[in-house]
Amino acid sequence: MSRSDVTREGVKGTSPGREALTGKAAGRHRRRRRGGEEPMVPKAKFSSYYGKPVLNKPTWKPTDIAGYLFLGGLAGGSSALAAGAQATGRPGLGRAAKAGAFGAISLSLAALVHDLGRPARFLNMLRVFKPTSPMNVGSWLLSGYAPLAAAATASDLTGRLRPVGAAATAGAAGIGRAGD
Repeated sequence: MSRSDVTREGVKGTSPGREALTGKAAGRHRRRRRGGEEPMVPKAKFSSYYGKPVLNKPTWKPTDIAGYLFLGGLAGGSSALAAGAQATGRPGLGRAAKAGAFGAISLSLAALVHDLGRPARFLNMLRVFKPTSPMNVGSWLLSGYAPLAAAATASDLTGRLRPVGAAATAGAAGIGRAGD
C-alpha cells in the first residue's frame, strides 16, 4: 500500500465502516451492530440455590440485643467500681455500685431470654462453649457473673458473710471486666 492508496475516506478498494465483529455479532448470522461491542460473557445475575436468599433475615430484635450488651457492660463496670470502692473503704459507693450491678445484670438476663424466646434456649446455649459466637460467650459469662453479683449485693445489704461478699465482689469485678 502506498501513500496514494490512502484517502480521506479510507483505503482505496475497501468498504468503509467494516470492522472485525466480536461477541454475538461474530457468528454465522451477521446482524447490524447497535453501538459498541457485544460482551462475550453475559452479565452475571446474582441468585442462590433454588432462588432462596443466601442469608436468612435476622430473627433477633435490635432493642433486646442492644439492651443485653449495654446492661451487661454497665453491670461489669459497676462491679469494677464496687471492688474499687471496697478496696478504698467507701462503703456507700460500694453498696450503690453492687446494687446497680445486680439490677443491670438482671435486666440484661431478661433481655437475653426475651430475645431467645424461652428460658430453655438460654440453657441450650450452655451445652457447648463456642468462642466464635459472641452470644454463646456472653451466656457463659452471664451464668458465672450473675450469681457472684447477687452474692456480693446480698452480703452487703444484709451485713452477713462479709468475707464471702468481698470474694464475690472481687470475682464479679474480674468476670465483669473480662466481659467488657
